Amino acid sequence: MFCMYAFDQKSPKDGFYELAHEITYLVGELPLGLKVIGSHFRRLSKEQWSMEVSRLRTNLDGDIESILKFSYDALCDEDKDLFLHIACLFNGNNIMKVKEILAKKFKDLSQRLYVLEEKSLIYIIKFMNNEHIEMHNLMAQLGKGIVRKEFREPGQCQFLVDYKDICEVVSTNTGSVVGINSDSGLDITEKAFEGMPNLQFLRVEYNLDHPNIRSSSGPLTFISSKLRVIEWCKLEKLWDGIKLLRNLKWMNLANSENLKELPNLSMATSLEELVLHGCSSLVELPSPIGNSTNLPTLALHGCSSLVELPSSIGNSTNLSRLVLDRCSSLVELPFSGENCESLEKLDCSFCNPGIWLNFVNCFKLNQEARDLLIQTSPVNMVVLPGKEIPAYFTYRGYGSSVTVKLYQKPLPTSTKFKACILFGKEGENDVMCLHQTTFVYNKGEHEAGIQ
Repeated sequence: MFCMYAFDQKSPKDGFYELAHEITYLVGELPLGLKVIGSHFRRLSKEQWSMEVSRLRTNLDGDIESILKFSYDALCDEDKDLFLHIACLFNGNNIMKVKEILAKKFKDLSQRLYVLEEKSLIYIIKFMNNEHIEMHNLMAQLGKGIVRKEFREPGQCQFLVDYKDICEVVSTNTGSVVGINSDSGLDITEKAFEGMPNLQFLRVEYNLDHPNIRSSSGPLTFISSKLRVIEWCKLEKLWDGIKLLRNLKWMNLANSENLKELPNLSMATSLEELVLHGCSSLVELPSPIGNSTNLPTLALHGCSSLVELPSSIGNSTNLSRLVLDRCSSLVELPFSGENCESLEKLDCSFCNPGIWLNFVNCFKLNQEARDLLIQTSPVNMVVLPGKEIPAYFTYRGYGSSVTVKLYQKPLPTSTKFKACILFGKEGENDVMCLHQTTFVYNKGEHEAGIQ
């Protein structure tokens, strides 16, 4: 295993046998250790091998932590810092999102990620069409341990990942904290972040042993203007008023069943992802949300109390994915999509008759979304861009009317039709208007005219 990672072959290269044998003896039979140490020695000259083996003799004490830390210690300071960011905050995250978040902090970020991957400190896995950064649990533990050991007092740490440390620091406040990542909840007061002006990453996960419903007596009185990521489930309330959050890119409040309202996000002008699925008590969204023109993803599935979306949503020029599945109380979607030219997907099922939908300038809307709206949706009216009547509509006519023959016996007193009308003006884009309505006619008639 060591040779495969050090030499890309099953045995040592000429002149390296004794050095390779000593290294494997020092590392032992730990697969992860052999992989990491082998990757460390890859592409080094024989002279460099000799120097590194000498350092290895004095730094290993036989346990896996010292073996893994040997490779970490050989990194430059910038690569060490990136390693700690991943270990403490971004393990398992989409690589494109991580690059967007950390691009300004780390120069040549792609190259630095390549270095960490080459040394087997991280690995990139592909799932569907996405790539994710993964780190072995022992490697992540090493990173978190390094953060704690480098600072004797938790309040001096750059990252807080231990539940006890977090509880201690948020009660005393410190300006050194850049990131908080708790997998055991967070029980704080409304003034918890007043002494954290440099906080950029706030992630709080749900744990049955520490239910992370915030127990403060009121909304947060302070949140750092440097905040870039906030992920917090089981949340009840954030803050009141408008906060200057121009650096905020991700906001994920999924499964916060007791969250009834969102704060005003009009100053979160860089927001790129807003995930609210499972927020079953959320009744409305703040009206300025549509002014977040960089927002490509709005995930609202499972927001069963949501009644309507603000009309400003049509101003989201970069909105490409709107998720509304299981929004059972949604009775109005004032979705004037005239400016949503990037919208491609609709992950939803419109179960509410009477909704009017306008996607007039959504030219990128894919066929799956169009079929969903045309064939399966009980909505009252849908407006879509298009140049021809879909094949789904079998009765066709030109001009002001079309005749539909009815063969059902006995005839009901009324029935429902879906009608599609294609119209446009010279020099302008053609528009399809799909309308569903109920027609009432006498039982003796066998034809129904739609005008």
